[in-house]
Amino acid sequence: MAVKETTVLSRSRALAQSLRQEGRAEDAQLVDELAQVVERQTQSAQYATTGQVAHRLGVSRQTVVNWIRRGLMPGVKLGGRLVVPLAELGRIEELSQLLDMVDAERPPATPEEVDAVLRSERSQWQWIGKDA
Repeated sequence: MAVKETTVLSRSRALAQSLRQEGRAEDAQLVDELAQVVERQTQSAQYATTGQVAHRLGVSRQTVVNWIRRGLMPGVKLGGRLVVPLAELGRIEELSQLLDMVDAERPPATPEEVDAVLRSERSQWQWIGKDA
């Protein structure tokens, strides 16, 4: 739970207690109910769906599911849905930003560089024909 929500919840509980001491039980009950709503929303907001993660990272939902299945991204099954902890999503976004900066520092490969890499790879291929 985030610090801000924790502060709001603790302050609301203190307010409810103070209202009870003043004999304002109905007001205290209302504050308690509002605090419970905030707490439920905070708890449910600790995870992002695979669709939300995909949107934030600029990939498809299936890519996120594949990353989770391969162990490249943490995922949890909640109520039949695959979700990602928001704390982990923040770390992944930081890594994505770092990789973008590294990519921006080096210009893309020239066609000649790509050709040289492919030639060296192809020279190691073994062709299997009908006669083999």
